[in-house]
Amino acid sequence: MNKNLIKLIVCMMVLSLLIPATCMGEEIVLKLGTQAQASSDWIGYLDRVNTRLGELSGGTMRIEIALGGQLGSNAEHWAQMNAGTLDLFAQGCDAPSVAPGGKDFDIVNLPFLFDDVDHWHRFLKSDIFAEMNAKFSEKTDVVYVGHLADIAPRALTTGKVPVYKVSDIKGLVIRVPGSALQTQVWADFGANPTQSSVAELMEGLQTGRYDGQDNGLGVINEGFFDYQKYYMELDHTYQGVSVYASGKTWNKLSAEQQGWLTQSVDEIGSQIVDELWSVKLVSDREKLASMEHLTIITPEEIDRQSFIDVIDSKIPVYEGKFFSAGLYERIRALK
Repeated sequence: MNKNLIKLIVCMMVLSLLIPATCMGEEIVLKLGTQAQASSDWIGYLDRVNTRLGELSGGTMRIEIALGGQLGSNAEHWAQMNAGTLDLFAQGCDAPSVAPGGKDFDIVNLPFLFDDVDHWHRFLKSDIFAEMNAKFSEKTDVVYVGHLADIAPRALTTGKVPVYKVSDIKGLVIRVPGSALQTQVWADFGANPTQSSVAELMEGLQTGRYDGQDNGLGVINEGFFDYQKYYMELDHTYQGVSVYASGKTWNKLSAEQQGWLTQSVDEIGSQIVDELWSVKLVSDREKLASMEHLTIITPEEIDRQSFIDVIDSKIPVYEGKFFSAGLYERIRALK
């Protein structure tokens, strides 16, 4: 074989290793894990990100979703991200709390941490949130890509008695989310908090085994309000959906490809947040108001400060156990 031809072939082989796959005309498929089920709004959100990513990349990049916890628990997803066997993970903003360096993220589960949605958004754009993500990235080989969506603020429903102040909760059996911090806080409010599966929740509300539940308008179509009499708009917890990338995957992408991924999440995320607050929650609240068996108790009728006073008194106990000392005060002070 001609020596010059051999040299040309060798050079082309070397270049093929150095040039990004998209330059060679190959498609990059990013595998994304999530706990969200097929019926969840999150899947539609991710589909929109995928569409936008395809547009920005000229069809050279797309996302493949492994939904419904197919890849395991949150901790198992983080382990796969760290190993580089999973490219992306989309989950609630508190998800890093189960991984090394992510303990502080559990603080977003603290009721009444945020005064309102603007306070919540200031936190997401703050140096505090950036520092939390930087610390997490140092301990776990992941990169924060962006904020995909807000989740409807949580409320309290009860079947027998209304709640206007924290003392009204005393002795009530309340089903709460799975966070140990949330369970502790509801106990400090005076309730008897319990955790359960979705199926158990429905049965417990129907039979009266549970006096109430911690849930928001995001589940208005699930039937969880059918056996409740009072809906307290506490708006006590603001949450959202974050997208993270494996550091190993991120470093394989060119700066342009990283930009396309970030831009697709940011653009679609902004649209979704606007839609939630201006359209979906308005529609959901109208549906809630149409439920004749349900009495809505508005934020103006609730003594939020009575709840906050309990939390403030317990911060010395929560700090160190659930999140770092000083973090609560820094977030509360965000203006």
